[in-house]
Amino acid sequence: QHNLRAANDSVIMIQGYLNQTQSNLASVAVDYTNWDQAVEDVQTLNLQAFYVNFGSSATAGDLFQLLAVTDGPLPVVWSWSDDGEEAPAPDKVPAEIIAKLRAAVAEVPLGSYAPVVHFDIVEGELYAFAGTLIEPENIGEMPNVSASDLALAVFGYRLGEEALSGASALYLLGGLAISDTVSVGQAAVTLTGLDGTHVSNIVWDPPRPGDELMSQVGLPLGGIIFAFVLISALVTLAAQRSAKELAVQESRASTAARNDSLSGLPNRYAFKELTQTRGRIGDEEAAMLFLDVNGFKHINDSVGHKGGDELIVQMSKRLLKIAKSSTFLARVRGDEFIFLVQGPESRERILSYAEKIRVELLPEFRILGRGFHISMAVGVAVRDGDDFDFEELLRRSDIAMYRAKKLGISEPITYDPSIESETQQRRIVEDALHEAIETGDEFSIAYQPIIEAASGGMVKAEALARWKSAKIGNISPEIFISVAEETGNIIALGQVLLRKICDDLKKWPDLKVCINISPAQLNDGGYVRELIETLGEQNITADRIEIEVTEGLVVSNVDLAAYKLDILNEAGFSTSLDDFGTGFSSIGYLKALPFNTLKIDKSFIASLFDDEGGSDMVRAMILMGHSLGQTVVCEGVETPEQRALLIELGADLLQGYHFSRPVSFDDLRAWEPQVQLSA
Repeated sequence: QHNLRAANDSVIMIQGYLNQTQSNLASVAVDYTNWDQAVEDVQTLNLQAFYVNFGSSATAGDLFQLLAVTDGPLPVVWSWSDDGEEAPAPDKVPAEIIAKLRAAVAEVPLGSYAPVVHFDIVEGELYAFAGTLIEPENIGEMPNVSASDLALAVFGYRLGEEALSGASALYLLGGLAISDTVSVGQAAVTLTGLDGTHVSNIVWDPPRPGDELMSQVGLPLGGIIFAFVLISALVTLAAQRSAKELAVQESRASTAARNDSLSGLPNRYAFKELTQTRGRIGDEEAAMLFLDVNGFKHINDSVGHKGGDELIVQMSKRLLKIAKSSTFLARVRGDEFIFLVQGPESRERILSYAEKIRVELLPEFRILGRGFHISMAVGVAVRDGDDFDFEELLRRSDIAMYRAKKLGISEPITYDPSIESETQQRRIVEDALHEAIETGDEFSIAYQPIIEAASGGMVKAEALARWKSAKIGNISPEIFISVAEETGNIIALGQVLLRKICDDLKKWPDLKVCINISPAQLNDGGYVRELIETLGEQNITADRIEIEVTEGLVVSNVDLAAYKLDILNEAGFSTSLDDFGTGFSSIGYLKALPFNTLKIDKSFIASLFDDEGGSDMVRAMILMGHSLGQTVVCEGVETPEQRALLIELGADLLQGYHFSRPVSFDDLRAWEPQVQLSA
């Protein structure tokens, strides 16, 4: 058991070492490439200046040992290695590695400063590689800059004999080496490349403290009776010395396993160990506070993962300032923290922590030169007389936090059984949704016609997802789309729905459809590529698909939205801004975003006749869309009077129950206008 525990701990340590190696290299890549001077040196082809700022680090072999710069304005590849040569060569980094990173970096949004990292082999030696574009520091202020204008930088850090020797000394591990195979008795961590294929292994001789201790305690005593006392003393001394050495090794392994390497706080494993040690709460009072950063993904998108990590470090320091020695504070997941208190007045103490945390996190955080104000979703759970364990306390506080996040408030929400029923229902939906996505059979598509205002003929149709679960019946799209987004299943669900839409499009070659996409799909680096590939497999052209995104989505990150919309338009898709008017409408962002269509939200159509200003508002929105060269669609048309006024106001296209509810594909093919368009 001692041997097994030591071997497992050594795997944790080496995995941490490899993660830290990649993280360090990614930080170096960001520091070097998010640099206006570097951009200028490349754009002006100033090789000498670039060598002084960049290449010299490679030849010195300090922060990295391989460097390649290519693409953008460069007619050739500039590359250096730690061979001492100042002049660049075109082949220091293999072309296939550059090609892999070029393809991966192309999926990273401009301005995110998030390098792509992976392991690979060069001339028999293992390297950690990081690839990223050399971008201006304020690229968000340069909308005309595209990825093709910028150079790609590839950094390589060698995990050779020197690096492994240092790791061996640090973690007290012997035989640490790179190997294609793993021998019997060796411990190993497998390394994979960008495509998931096997690259190599880090292998070592796992510590066997149990064997060492047994061999020393079990020294042959011989048969000499008069020497028994002397031999016993020697054995005892040897065992004590061995135990001290083992204690050092175990202490290091224990720290690595139980503490979060980024924040230094106890981690989820440490909390689990605490719960096993203390068991059930029993009669003692206890309370837990669960924290989650609101908008943490936006921060990562803005300043990259390095910036996100820096925020976690700064937050941890602030939280530690207010945590008393009797309080258990831990980072349990990404941007989630817990406070645990026990003893008298636990409820009052944990709620006082909530207020202290709010005050402590109020000042601005400075992350990579940018300022951020953050808020937290806070959940609280208190032992209420039942005899339950700490894991249950964690679960309840997590549920309360989720409720606070859903409501969008920063005040603490205390767990109540009424919250549980809603959460349980969502979990039932989540489980059923996961199974339904596996087969795809329970989903269907309904279509709502979008008609030309003047003629009444159908121009296109909006595709709407429907789900009838075999387990729980019909589920509203508002519910299952939301659950899919929260659980990370929206990409897979989108693929299932897209294939069903493609099946219908193949049956009706003249049909054009509008599909709604979520923030997760728009922000996913591979979404556009997979969309194009799926259409190609089905022999369907991109011009038959209009991509609809909501106003709130694009306003949250205008630069990223503009970048993604440009890619979609270049691929042949048309794009539409859905629910216009429900967010923070601005001529400025509309001019910056290449939409083809503007869809006015149905709430404005419903208030057309409420007062004199209702129709004036819609008229102004239609004129604004036309001034930007966009086709204007009015949603939610339900009466003949609304239809007639919208035609008078200049709407191009109309959609709503007045013309048709969402119908099946077969009913759509048979659909004909049932209304007279003349006033």
